Amino acid sequence: MTGYSLSHPVYLDLPMMLSFLAALEGGVIVAEDKTETASETSLRAASATAGLRARLLAVGSANMSGSGSLNQSETNSAVSQIQRQHTAASLFNALLATLREDGQIADLQESKQLSSLRVGDMVEIDGAFRGNPLEDILAFFAMVLPYVEPEATAKANPKSGNPAQRAAAQKPAAESGIGHDVIRMFHLMAKDIAESPVHDLLFQTESGLPVIVTASTEFYEPATVEYLRQGTFRVVGKVTRVLGGDDAINLARRTVLGLASPDVAGGLVDAARAMEDVNLQVADAIVTGPAIQILPLSIYI
Repeated sequence: MTGYSLSHPVYLDLPMMLSFLAALEGGVIVAEDKTETASETSLRAASATAGLRARLLAVGSANMSGSGSLNQSETNSAVSQIQRQHTAASLFNALLATLREDGQIADLQESKQLSSLRVGDMVEIDGAFRGNPLEDILAFFAMVLPYVEPEATAKANPKSGNPAQRAAAQKPAAESGIGHDVIRMFHLMAKDIAESPVHDLLFQTESGLPVIVTASTEFYEPATVEYLRQGTFRVVGKVTRVLGGDDAINLARRTVLGLASPDVAGGLVDAARAMEDVNLQVADAIVTGPAIQILPLSIYI
């Protein structure tokens, strides 16, 4: 397949896409109804063209009716009723092709390219999805806590009628299992993430360049997470920050841990990695430069 490429977005910022298209085209038409009357000769030519490029006409449909034959004059005609309907994905493909043809997107892969970038530049990266370590840890504990929380709560009750539970409540958290305070903190952090309008996602290019993608919760659906998991995707968007060697971003900044020292978030991730009998593979909570932060137009394949 040559001459064109088709991209499928798993994340798409619709307002950003439509505003870019409207600025370039002077407006956006997502549907068009058209009625045409054509001579038999013209109709045959149109039908032949549609047959050759039918694979490209998935964004529209045609209902053609009429009669005629080769022996009839060209005054015989047929009426064609055509409706062309764009989807969000087809509009994105059109915008992406235009931006590439106009040289408005920088293909970013290596840290040495960062020196030439400025905030507001449009870039495109090809990278492996690393997720967000805190969100991954909380998702894990969300599955585990329903099994351990009743036990932990019971152990934390010093007024229990069970002498063993009263004794357990007096033990340090490290000896008595997952403490009530730890469970409460996990719930609060999960609530912070659920209510945040933005998700910080980490991608990494083949050369090792970290890319923080600040995705809108409005377009970051649960299915999007599953699509991205352990995959390599392309991201196109606007640069919002270029991190130098002394700069860092805390991926836990959307939660209460974002107000604490970076060591706190790092310690939580290290503790999760060190859990026995659990092979929890998550990225570092602190991303250091050289790196880049992007406001994404789309994450696609």
